[in-house]
Amino acid sequence: MSGRPRVSVVIPAYNRARYLPAAIGSVLGQSFADFELIVVDDGSTDDTAEVVRGIADPRLRLVTNPVSLGIAGARNRGLDHARGEYVAALDSDDAAYPQRLARQVAFLDARPDLALVGSWSSWMDERGRTLGRVKRRPVDADDAAALLIFNSCLTQSSVMIRTAVLREYRYNEAFTMSSDFELWARMAAHGCRIANLPEVLVRLREHGTRTTREKAERVAECQRAIYRWQLDRLGVRYDEADLRRHHLLPRSPKKAGPTDLAYLDWAEDWLQRLADANRRRGWFEPGAFARVLGRAWAMACYRAGRQHGWPALRRFARSPLRRPALSGLRGQLALELAGGPWLAQRARRQATA
Repeated sequence: MSGRPRVSVVIPAYNRARYLPAAIGSVLGQSFADFELIVVDDGSTDDTAEVVRGIADPRLRLVTNPVSLGIAGARNRGLDHARGEYVAALDSDDAAYPQRLARQVAFLDARPDLALVGSWSSWMDERGRTLGRVKRRPVDADDAAALLIFNSCLTQSSVMIRTAVLREYRYNEAFTMSSDFELWARMAAHGCRIANLPEVLVRLREHGTRTTREKAERVAECQRAIYRWQLDRLGVRYDEADLRRHHLLPRSPKKAGPTDLAYLDWAEDWLQRLADANRRRGWFEPGAFARVLGRAWAMACYRAGRQHGWPALRRFARSPLRRPALSGLRGQLALELAGGPWLAQRARRQATA
């Protein structure tokens, strides 16, 4: 390739020979053509490198790590080789829809105030068959920043970021898990604005090796480290029990497990403390932060209500957190009712086109 491409797509890969052709093919089939594709083979022991070498396209480059640097290190290695104005991320077992690069380049070109943009995502199974689910992320920049107190506000495989900004912050290689979440939180803390397009632009692959119990615990441990410095910046006192309970707050019954009424006592007090701290420090936009805290309260009450019934529901109704919770839930419901079924159907049509 001659000249500087607009976009550098970076795919880190470790023992992904099975899924990599679909990921590469989804990039080479983009409607937007001004890109380079960098695959970082992170010390694989399978045929990952041979798969890449077997694809003849001048836009495709292979970078090999003699030993595995881990996912954050592999992403940084790809960044070091990127020549584009923007870096688009894609995991090696996922795939991009054909309009992804075009839509995100146009959006960032029109929004110089934003450092990066993600999108919503659909799911596919191990064989690449589209599943009827859509993974939504907050669209508004204030809502995205506020969510970082609990979770990543972006899906890594959907992200397009200004290369100069990513080079300034980079992935923290000390985080073996959730290095993307840590990066978004750190960037937001320094004033970088984040948004998502309310469109399904990538497909995430669900397979048996994606999540294990051991991996889930390592993810939780890394996320607790992210919570620590955010809470320190807000000036909130906490102990390790608070961090573990905080991690569970926005999660579903399947992920969080049983929730008793004593947890609700802690949750209501904790969420009020977070709201008070933000009023003093002004880190998050107050309305967006209140909605995020309210949704966490609603989820905790919902989990407790499945076990304890009306006592948990009465706690929800009597709490000062009820109003922001209902406001946040109404906004989320409206978004899902407007886009959910249509987006899932559109994703299925795109996958079979």
